[in-house]
Amino acid sequence: MVVSSERWITPPEIFDPLMAEFNFDFDAAADSETRRLPVYTSSALSPQPWIGRRIWLNPPYGRKLEPFVRRAADEADRGKIVVALIPFRCRAAWWHEAVIGRASEVL
Repeated sequence: MVVSSERWITPPEIFDPLMAEFNFDFDAAADSETRRLPVYTSSALSPQPWIGRRIWLNPPYGRKLEPFVRRAADEADRGKIVVALIPFRCRAAWWHEAVIGRASEVL
């Protein structure tokens, strides 16, 4: 279901198997209409650390994508599990710096 051009509700066929595997406790890029978990934030780019330990991230796409992916990498460096639903962008510098250079797994 589309909420706006940059905000999407993660379909259950994508979210549910990942939830079963990771048991997320924080939705890092959601609002009351797009959230998949009871604990969520719409201000994921604020300076405060994300409160969860097992984090689901379906960020806005477009120009807002890069800062979310970089923030996810920073949170993972703090020992958190972050699973992000993002598009493949192999030509973008941030892809190589924040995904390929730091992710433990890319599917």
